[in-house]
Amino acid sequence: MATVTAPGPVTGPGSSDIRVTQARVLRSEWTKFRSLRSTLITLAVAVVLTIGLGLLFARISDANWDSFAPSEKATFDPISVSLSGFTFSQLALGVLGILLITGEYSTGMIRASLTAVPRRLPVLWGKLGVFVGAVFPLTLLASLVVFLGGQALLNGTGRSVGLAGDGALR
Repeated sequence: MATVTAPGPVTGPGSSDIRVTQARVLRSEWTKFRSLRSTLITLAVAVVLTIGLGLLFARISDANWDSFAPSEKATFDPISVSLSGFTFSQLALGVLGILLITGEYSTGMIRASLTAVPRRLPVLWGKLGVFVGAVFPLTLLASLVVFLGGQALLNGTGRSVGLAGDGALR
């Protein structure tokens, strides 16, 4: 009677190494992140809200500067006005974080993810790394654009500040 045995893992110079590493988990999370339209749309909405509303509020403040009361002029903060779009874009970024974590559950893809990476912590760190890696540079660039644009619009008020101004780089 012949016994059939399953072949063992292939090792050697021609074999592929299939160990789970954090870099591979991060790369797979990045692939999932950029392949979904909803994540890209949500990022775009956050950037549009940040820049669009910040410039809009700066323009409105500049246009209505003469009608401001003296107490409003004394407490006017040009930095907060130009960065006020972040208040609204935080909602979009919160939605993005939720989509990143829960998107796999709605499609059932989480089963494949947790089969490939049985421990959950590397998957969580991968998702966090992708979120921070995508959001931080984009919001940093958006904040620089809206700050400089808002301060250019607020130049007519005489209250605009530069990047070296007190509290500007916070």
